[in-house]
Amino acid sequence: MSTETRRCRVITNLQDQPLELHLDTGVVVLEPRGSATFDEGAAVGRQLDVLQRQRLIDVSEVDVAVPPEQAEAAAPGPQPEE
Repeated sequence: MSTETRRCRVITNLQDQPLELHLDTGVVVLEPRGSATFDEGAAVGRQLDVLQRQRLIDVSEVDVAVPPEQAEAAAPGPQPEE
């Protein structure tokens, strides 16, 4: 079995105070100088562009190793209707 990789976005708070991010998936609070990782396809909204231009956050992309059993579970497929 080989390990797959997935592209993720890392958002780092460059401030000395907590930062509240209002994303399409909900609100995330980053601790001072803290960071969070999001899937590349996650909708992150326009707020990140503004905060990055103001140099309040750093956004970088990294490849994250995904074990084969998680890669199979996360594979796109039909979603059940609710």
